[in-house]
Amino acid sequence: MTISVSILGLVAVLTLAIFLAPLNFIFWSIQREDRAPLWLAVWLIACALFALCRLLQYASLSNSMYVVVPRILLTAGYSLVWIGYELANTFIGYRPPRWERALFILIVTIPILLLWTSNLILSHQVVIRTLLFGGKFHGVMTGLLYLPISLMLQVLSAVMPIRLLQAGEFLNGHGLRIYHFIQFERLHYHLSQSCLDSALRF
Repeated sequence: MTISVSILGLVAVLTLAIFLAPLNFIFWSIQREDRAPLWLAVWLIACALFALCRLLQYASLSNSMYVVVPRILLTAGYSLVWIGYELANTFIGYRPPRWERALFILIVTIPILLLWTSNLILSHQVVIRTLLFGGKFHGVMTGLLYLPISLMLQVLSAVMPIRLLQAGEFLNGHGLRIYHFIQFERLHYHLSQSCLDSALRF
């Protein structure tokens, strides 16, 4: 039995996230005034949860678990939008207005609530999907609001790299740090896209 490319990639993401998240917690515990490692650790935990749930969809589970696992997966994917927002703001030392943070959290929270309390984003109908590069996994049918909400959150996730790019224009003495974090946010943005693309196969 051959192992699909998707599984290998997910195992790699899960392994790196499990290894790097505790390291960032340690960095934060040593220098608590810098909260960027803390948010980075939280971001890595959400990535690990996403990868673990996707791997579980390849396993033999009960039908009830096949309904729950995609919801946990999407919860992690949606949460990455808010976590990335907090991480970017913390990294550049920007304190957004309270209304902005509250609005951001609200926009992310509402889809998560709908995800767990209705069939508008994901249904309870279990299906088997075949991947382009080999392998099959269990998913569920998507609901009417799945695509518009995913696209909305995808657009929202672009706020972080844009804010970092703007910060890089006027922050002096931190050019290299800003550059590396912009690269990290590009990774976050592309991971969010992969979350969307991957979730579309529910």
